[in-house]
Amino acid sequence: MQINVSGRHVELTTPIEEYCHSRADHLEKFRGHLQSVTFVLDKVHDDFEVEVMADVEHHSAFVARGTDHDLYAGIDSAIDKLVRQLHDWKEKISDHKTH
Repeated sequence: MQINVSGRHVELTTPIEEYCHSRADHLEKFRGHLQSVTFVLDKVHDDFEVEVMADVEHHSAFVARGTDHDLYAGIDSAIDKLVRQLHDWKEKISDHKTH
């Protein structure tokens, strides 16, 4: 699985990139379906906006956004939303296969 991290109005430091990679590891259970995960970190006024996109085979990309005063909390929020989307999707295709 390929992981890309980019920043707009945010200086990408090694700890920030490592944190994104470690949080992407939480998507490990979806590894068979995921092709790539892209983080876009942006600073807007006093908040950080984080967008995480997951490219999945045979499906349009999943997109989750998180906003917070703290960049790391924004990353956590976006990843949690993405995990929820992927989990719901995986449940849906599993149910479809069993019926």
